[in-house]
Amino acid sequence: MKSPVKVDLSSAVVAYRPAAGEERSVLAHEVKARALFDSYPWRTFRSYDNQKHYSGTYWSSTLGDHVIYESRLELANLMIADFVVDVKRIAAQPFMLTAKVNERTCRHILDYFWGADEQPIVVDVVRRERLI
Repeated sequence: MKSPVKVDLSSAVVAYRPAAGEERSVLAHEVKARALFDSYPWRTFRSYDNQKHYSGTYWSSTLGDHVIYESRLELANLMIADFVVDVKRIAAQPFMLTAKVNERTCRHILDYFWGADEQPIVVDVVRRERLI
């Protein structure tokens, strides 16, 4: 049996990019949804021959602009979000979350942040085999 995962919530920090070339870090419980929706993607994608994943841009009718994706699974989730009435905003790769997990510092870049300023949703697209 696996031992329980211990997350130190007080150590959780959100790093985001309010402008190109700029980085800001805030305690997770203090970050504002609007700042994340307006942020630049944490990372960008490159395309090259024989790459293992399929990245690109999707024209979102919700935003009236392109949104980046890193895999076909992310694209499928993005297309679904584009048809959900409650989704008013979409941000791709909006921030990096850092926290102590089992007394070890862990970092992870989340795939999407969508919804509305009042009730945003953090989305991390993961294949079934990778779920714990």
